Amino acid sequence: MSINEESTLSEAHSDFALQIDESFVIGSKFAHDVEDTDFFNHSCEPNAGINGQIFLVAMRDIEPEEEVTFDYAMVLHAAKGVPRYEFTCNCNSLDCRGNISEDDWKMIELRHRYDGYFSLFLQEKIEKLR
Repeated sequence: MSINEESTLSEAHSDFALQIDESFVIGSKFAHDVEDTDFFNHSCEPNAGINGQIFLVAMRDIEPEEEVTFDYAMVLHAAKGVPRYEFTCNCNSLDCRGNISEDDWKMIELRHRYDGYFSLFLQEKIEKLR
């Protein structure tokens, strides 16, 4: 769906989609379609990353019962016509940035740390900047 459509969804499920382009997200359009697999938390020290547009892959061995997390910097980008996306992080990792926003993918340190684990559209933007 378009990112503008996502911004009109109810608060109960408007934040579960993954941004796959500057203007599009993939996710459940209707609250009754939201499943457990739609819930992945952010971490500034993630154990998973994005491969392509929609695949979540392990970046390291993940222990049994360990929560699977990824850094939202891997998928977030500013979009025209929708409010700026940012939130205060509570991941408590040693690398915690404190504030997470749609501009984090631009951070040189993160571009190096997550090289190959950004969504396709962000990875392509990063390649053009090199």
